[in-house]
Parts: sequence; C-alpha cells; structure tokens
Amino acid sequence: MKSEMSPELPPASPLVSSPGPAGDGRRMSRRSFLLAGAGGLAALSAGVLPKAPGPVAWQEAGGVHRALPEALLPSACGECPAGCELLLRKVGDWVVGVRPIEPKPCLRAYTLPQQLVHPDRIRVPMARDGGRGGDRWTALGAEEAEERLASWLEEARGRVAVLVSEDGELASRAWMRLGAALAAPHVAWEDWVHGDGPVDAFQEATGWARWTPDLAEAAGVLAFGFDFLQALMPPVRTQEALKQWQERKIRPEVVTVGPRLDLSSMRADEWLPCRVGREPLVALAMAAMLVKNKGWHPSAARLPGFDALVAGLGRFDIPGACEQAGVQVGAVARLVEYLADRRWLCLGPRRRLADQRPVALLNALLGRVGEQGGWLPEPELRWKSGAHRPGPAEAVPAAIAGGQIDLLLVYRANPAFATPEPARWRKALQHVRRLVVFTDVYQETARLADLVLPVAPPAERRARFVSVDGGQVRVREVAPVMPAPAECPDPLDLALRVARRLAPKLASPMPTDAEALVAELEVAPAAARPFTFSVPEWTAPSYSAGRFHLLLETPLALLRMTGGHLPYLISAVGPHLRQWWETTVEINPETARELGVADRQLVKLSSEVGTIHARAKLYAGVPPDAVCVPLGLGHTLGAFAGKVGGNPAELVKWAAEAERPLWTQTKVNVEAL
Repeated sequence: MKSEMSPELPPASPLVSSPGPAGDGRRMSRRSFLLAGAGGLAALSAGVLPKAPGPVAWQEAGGVHRALPEALLPSACGECPAGCELLLRKVGDWVVGVRPIEPKPCLRAYTLPQQLVHPDRIRVPMARDGGRGGDRWTALGAEEAEERLASWLEEARGRVAVLVSEDGELASRAWMRLGAALAAPHVAWEDWVHGDGPVDAFQEATGWARWTPDLAEAAGVLAFGFDFLQALMPPVRTQEALKQWQERKIRPEVVTVGPRLDLSSMRADEWLPCRVGREPLVALAMAAMLVKNKGWHPSAARLPGFDALVAGLGRFDIPGACEQAGVQVGAVARLVEYLADRRWLCLGPRRRLADQRPVALLNALLGRVGEQGGWLPEPELRWKSGAHRPGPAEAVPAAIAGGQIDLLLVYRANPAFATPEPARWRKALQHVRRLVVFTDVYQETARLADLVLPVAPPAERRARFVSVDGGQVRVREVAPVMPAPAECPDPLDLALRVARRLAPKLASPMPTDAEALVAELEVAPAAARPFTFSVPEWTAPSYSAGRFHLLLETPLALLRMTGGHLPYLISAVGPHLRQWWETTVEINPETARELGVADRQLVKLSSEVGTIHARAKLYAGVPPDAVCVPLGLGHTLGAFAGKVGGNPAELVKWAAEAERPLWTQTKVNVEAL
C-alpha cells in the first residue's frame, strides 16, 4: 500500500517518520490519507465495517498478484477511560480496519488505523533545540530521554506538578503515583466538566463525590441544558443504554429544556425552549410545582430537611420564574405531571453549584438518588497507601506563577489548547523551568515543552486498563498487534523504571513493578449518606461584556477537545449544518440579517479575552441573543488540524468556582468580514 506523494503538504511535526512500517519517510496528501482508512468512515455511519475484498500485493517480477496474510486481532481503543474492546484487521504489516465487539464502541474507535499512520505522530523522544515555542528539535534515543527525565525529576522533587488525562490505563495512574512519591504539591486529573452531571450538588447533599446516571434503567429523561447524547461520559455507556431502550415494550421518553436545539433535543420527544442560562430556574419551578401538588415520591419525605424544603418552596414564585425563563406555566405544569407519574431521570450539566442544586433536588424529590434508574454513587479506585487524591488542574498555572513548580509533567493532556482562556496556561508554560509532555501527536502544549516523549496507541504496546468490576479491581491486558517504533518507550514501563532509579530519594515508597502497583489499588465502596435537602437560592449568573451569549457544543467526535487532528472526526462535527473542515458559528437568521451576515460568510468573534474567525451558518435552532461554536477545532498546528478555523476556548473568560473551570458565562461580539 503506497501513499500518494504530496510535496506541497509540509509535515506538522518537526520529526516525522514514515506512516508505514518500512520507515521510508513518505508523506501523505489529504486525499490519500482519507482513502487510507475509508472503511473507518463507513463504520461511522453503518456502525460496522463492510466486508472488503481480500487484499493483494503486486510482484514486480512477472506482475503476479499474491494474497497477503490477514488476521483479526483483539485490541482496545484508548480514547477514553472505557477502553472499548475491538478487533483490528491486519493485512501484512498494516492495520487497515476495525471490527466492533459488543458493546460497540463510539465512532472514535474507528480511527485507530488512521492514528497509526498520522503525519503528526511523534515516534521518537524529542528535546527542544532553541527557544521555547519554536519548532526546532533534536531526536533522542529512548535511554537518553529516560536518563534526562529521571535526573530532572530527582533535581525538582518536591517542586513537581503532574497533570494527567484520565484514559483508564494503569500507565496514567503510574505517573500520578510517581508524582505523589516525589511529594509533588500538585497531582491532578485534567478537568473536563462537560461530561459530568450535577455531581458537586450531590456531593454537597450526600458527602460523596462520584455519581453516575443509570440511563439504561431510566423510566425517561428530562435534560436541562445538557446535550447528554454527545457529552455524557463514557459514550459507549450511553449507546448501550439507548440500545436497551429499543428492547423495551415501552420506550422511555426524552424531554429537553434549553435555549438551543442541540443533537439531544433533535432526537427528543419534546424540546422546551427557554432563555440562555435559565434552565436551572425551570428546574426550580418544577420542584416547587411537585411540592405544591404533593407529587413527591414517598421516600423523599423521609429525607433530612424535607419539611424545611416544603415550606421554602411553598413561597417560590412559580409564574415569575417561568416568565424570567421565557416558558409558559402550562407547559411546565404538564411536564410536572409526567414527572410525578413516571419519575424520570433528571440530567443537567456541571456548571455553577447554584445551577446544579435544582437538578439534584428534582431527582431527590422523585426518589431517584441512589436508586436504580436514577443517579447512583460510584465506588472510587484509590491507593491503599493514601498516596494522593487528584487535585484541581486549574491550580497549576497559579502555582507556576508563584514559583512553587520547577517541573511540570503533562501526560496526554493539552492545557495550552483545551482549557478556558488557554493563554493563561501558555503564559505559565513559558515560565515553568522545565516542561515534559507525553503525547501521541505534536500539539500546542508539546510545542512549548523541553522534552517530548511519544505515547504509542494500545495497538503497539501492552496496555493495561484498570476499572472497578463487582467491587473489585479489574485489570484488562491488551496485547500489541504490531511493534512500536524502536525508540518509543512503553509509558508504564518507563514510569516504573524511573521509580526504581529514584527509589532512594523518593519522599515515600512506590511499587516498582506492574503487579505490585495493581496490588496497591483498592476499591473504596460508595459511602453516600442520605440526601439532605436544603432550600436552594438561585441568582442569574454574571456574564462577561459582549452582545451575544456564547454557547459551546461538545461534539462526540471531538470528545474532551481531542481528535481534531483526525480527518474522519473533523468530518463528523456538526452534521446538521452540513459544513465541515472549518470552525462554524451558528447564528440565528434574524440576527444574521441584522448584522449583515450571509450563510457561510467568514465572521470575527471577539470577547474580553480573545478573538477568532469562524464560518457563519444560519441556524434557527439557536436563539437570537446567542451564537454557538463547537469545541475541539482551531488548532494552531498540524497537517490537518492546523487548517481548521479558530479555537472557541480562546473566547472563554477564565472563571472558577472551587477551582473548577466555568465555561458558560462568556458573551461575544460578532462582526462580518
């Protein structure tokens, strides 16, 4: 399989090796790259790969065709903590396709063949050569890179920060565990709040932080401003729940409340539009109606604080709240009748705590907290030694600015791109003494690093996925189906080797082999106390200066703002707009006429903290006082990603609540170009 030559397409990575097994340094055009995995694109729409004819190779001598060896080999997707199992179709030395295993993975798994040959892929360790932020690099051998990393960590111990993207693998936990052993003041998971529900409100009311919705057993769903079909983590769990719904005699109903007709609203049985940011007010009005009509579940009356809640909500101004939210009282009352009768699961995003409380309150009144078909507490996977509990990632920039951090280790995260107001992170990363980045592709945070270490996909290494199964720690090992590049170290083995080298100087002991590391993990059973009611007080959020509310879509294809380098995933964003390969901004047709903006015209979006360009798409599903942009596009570099519009995170003004980022309180101005 030879790719087309494309001399006009420069490599995005300064050290690009061949996408093929021969190591011949070839580059691929966009057309040939898309053709190289066309079966994966079919999988996005069909859910399975079509049966392809047997591959052949051309023998130069005599021009005779011969069949190449073919096999289906077990592997896993490493794109999220679910680690979905799958089969890789290998022909000769190439992985050419993906076959799903039940439960079928989401569309991201089908890009694995493309990831293996991507021109932005990092295949060897790289050391910065020149000023930070430049693209001059020196290739290192694996041993030299390990020596440099170990010496830096030894020198900086006690002044180290570790930021990890949660991928479900033992390797990521090993680097966090090493950070704790080095007495790192900051060890954190990458904060991605878009896929969470109102977990902070549940923690406040029950004392337990980890909660998950039991979507599969839900009697119905009422979602408040939450595009759960795309955002809820992990995606395979949502897909499996919807499949189980189809097998029921009576399919659960879905109702959404929100200002925008998002993907979940398009597929819902009913969409109740409301004003931007007023979804929690609608939830409060529904809770007050339930109390007024005595429609609560009997279990709610036995919970602490119930009598005070009834008295407080009895004084709630239901008509005033509905008027402020822009909804009719009759429409809300009709939905409340369904709620009282069918006890739907209520979903909402992880925004301000004040916005989460009404949704948590509704679930408690309906008897859907800690019960099948509602919100269930999840056990916690933690270290027996109590080595660390992950802290807030967003505390790291301030710690760097305060001189507390000498070395920052970033594992599979990209805070210079995927955070609100990422210029804050870029400024901090410019000033940290040393920055080490583990990544599979060349990206914005890696560009600022002193040392970049490659992470091979599970198809090329022995991956260990860690999860909780039946109250026990479960480790699932996945064998490689092809060898990794020669100088690409296994991230778990590297962490353990570094721990062995630093053992005499660690602040606390750390296991130095994989089996001992797993043995140190334990499952902490969920210890939620009964939900305690309190009378919620809600005030409208404050917004930054600007004319239009900025709504942010969280496409499943670009989950956690990753995958923007993969053409298949770029092509799967915004199917309702039929505009691909660019950052788009949804504008209401009335607003567009007022602004003099035509469909597909380039516009400038500006906020208090940033400016981007995007392609206007007229869409009646977005309100006139708002615009909507998908998250995950707008990279500044990459053979494919660097050609795709602006990053809307640049517009989002940094705001925090309990050191958790808030994405929904930004306004922007729009100008035609």
